[in-house]
Formats: sequence, structure tokens, C-alpha cells
Amino acid sequence: MLPQLLVWRIIYGHWVTIPQGQDFLSPKFDCAGVLLSSAHGWMSCPPAIVFGLLGLLLCVRRQPRIGWPLLIAVALQVVLCSTVLDVCAGYSFGMRRLVSSIPVAVFGLVRVLEWTRQDIRRGVVAAIVGAILLLFNLAFAVQYKLSLIPPGLTEKALELD
Repeated sequence: MLPQLLVWRIIYGHWVTIPQGQDFLSPKFDCAGVLLSSAHGWMSCPPAIVFGLLGLLLCVRRQPRIGWPLLIAVALQVVLCSTVLDVCAGYSFGMRRLVSSIPVAVFGLVRVLEWTRQDIRRGVVAAIVGAILLLFNLAFAVQYKLSLIPPGLTEKALELD
């Protein structure tokens, strides 16, 4: 952290700053856009994140000393990302700004898989849903690669007149 603060002090003259400028952040929150946007929402691309977040809720219930800090950290990052004016992150594929939260979501996904091991029916349902989510994400990535989903697609571009 200290090297970053020093660089900002040298370059911008301030210890703490927003290098992108004052127009980078908005005073309003768009958490729903960050999570659910059809353009780049974290839960729509990749949709397995949904199960990771559900697993975090399981962890909160069964292991609160681990689950709460992880859930709060992800929630704070979602809130922070929701204040950026360009919620979709331009030409990125998926919610690029939440990449650092993926290990936490994987931790939650592991909790879901542990929960499914308790009953064979849960395991079968989880395998079927997992396969559907994998195919969905694969199809989405192929469409993006073939430019069937235009790069730089934003939430505004999806609005109907």
C-alpha cells in the first residue's frame, strides 16, 4: 500500500487520489447493475457466481467466523464497484472489477458442493445445474469471441426505447 501512496504523491501531489479523475465515481449506487446486468453482471457472466454467493451464505450459517468477513468483503467490493460511472468496465468480458472476489466465490462454491455430498439427490441436481451453467457460460464466451455480443456493450445500449 505504501508504494502506491508514494507514487500517487509524486505523480498527483496527493497521498490518496482517484487517478481516473473526479468523473470516475458517482454518488449513487448501482449494486443491481453490478450483479445482474445482462451486459456484464457478475451473476450473469459467469452464472456459477450465484452458487458461490449461496455457498457464502451457507458458510455464514455454519462457520460465521469465516463466512461473515468474506461476505462483508465481497459486499463492500460490490458497493465500491457500483459507484463507478462505467459499471460495465468498457470492453471487458464479464465483471472485470470483481475478479479479485472470485476466490471467495469459489470458497462458497466448495461449501455448496460439500452440502450436495450429504444427499445423492442434491449431488445429481447440482451436477445438472452445474452442467447447464457451464454450457451457458461457454455459449456466452463463444458469442462474445465471435462478436455476436458487441465488445463495449453497456447497460445503456441494452435499454429499449
